[in-house]
Amino acid sequence: MTRRLLVLFVTLWVLPGSAAATIPPGNLLANPGAEDGTATPDGYDIYRPPGWDMSAKATITSVAYGAPGFFTAEQGVAFGGGRSFFAGGPPNNGNSSAFVMVQDVTLPPEVRGDVAAGTVQATVGGCLGGFADQDDLVEVSATYSGGGLGDQFLFSPNFKGPDAQARGKRTDLLPRAITAQLPKAAEKITVRFDFQAKSGSYNDAYADNLMLVLRTAGTTPPVPACAAPTAPGGGGPAPAPAPPAGPGPVIFAPGAVGTGPAVTTLLVSQGSGKATVRSGRVGVSLKCAAHDTPCKGSVRLIVPALPHASSVTLGSKAFSIAPGKTATVKVSLGRRAKARVNRLSARQLRRLKVTAKVTSGTASGQFAVRLQR
Repeated sequence: MTRRLLVLFVTLWVLPGSAAATIPPGNLLANPGAEDGTATPDGYDIYRPPGWDMSAKATITSVAYGAPGFFTAEQGVAFGGGRSFFAGGPPNNGNSSAFVMVQDVTLPPEVRGDVAAGTVQATVGGCLGGFADQDDLVEVSATYSGGGLGDQFLFSPNFKGPDAQARGKRTDLLPRAITAQLPKAAEKITVRFDFQAKSGSYNDAYADNLMLVLRTAGTTPPVPACAAPTAPGGGGPAPAPAPPAGPGPVIFAPGAVGTGPAVTTLLVSQGSGKATVRSGRVGVSLKCAAHDTPCKGSVRLIVPALPHASSVTLGSKAFSIAPGKTATVKVSLGRRAKARVNRLSARQLRRLKVTAKVTSGTASGQFAVRLQR
């Protein structure tokens, strides 16, 4: 065998054992997107996501995209979030352990040699966010153990997901991650996501597409996927951060805010199609579908026409309805509208085409109501 062929043979024999070939590809977390198990359709049923360890009193739940007052189904598609996402959940009487979920990941045997050589880095993160102008957020931490050592911090201090200001006071999910070199003694990594309630009664710290990914040290870390894949030439996810310059952790936290789709949903629906006229006021039944904050806005009653009247506005009224409740908003009729409505027979009143126009924040909608005495 010639010397040239011998060198080629040795090179091919060594390649399968290289560091790049032994690092497991992909995400090492189980159920990273809250897709396993049941998802609550309204946010209040507690369905603890499988694959995650949490206390018996945990309120963390898997919430379906499209649940009233949370992300819309359209936002779920835009995020590439699948069916559901993680939320801190309903009130728990101050038990902070109820808002923590943990997962242990034992490193595969085939990567232990690379770890011991100090050539592996770990990236922990996901799509993190919260609700509107509330500061509920997710804090991320990770520890490692092995070689006779107890739990040691993989990176310090912990890092936090975006608060209301970082989200542009929008209900949004943004990519956040941290990358650190894996210590040589590491045999197991424990990741912890702490859903911290800062305001409101419901814990609106949200997360989806969580990740624990290993790569060769010094290479470009992965970025959490917080947007649906796009066709070639049609844009794409945020650019990746630069490779780590040294052993210290590198945090991926882009400066842009409000990267998610701008969707404003009207959380006020019709409680009843009937509206009672009494003492010059019309009682309109409205329901607040919000899960945390009251629904505030105004309702205006209009008709195409009234006998001998050119005005089509009967009256308007501001309202504030508690989350999840139905209330009757009493709209006072204007003097002329009151006089003309009073002249109508019961049959004419029922046949009157009345529309309730509802405005709440920047969202609005309308529905028909039938007047009765």
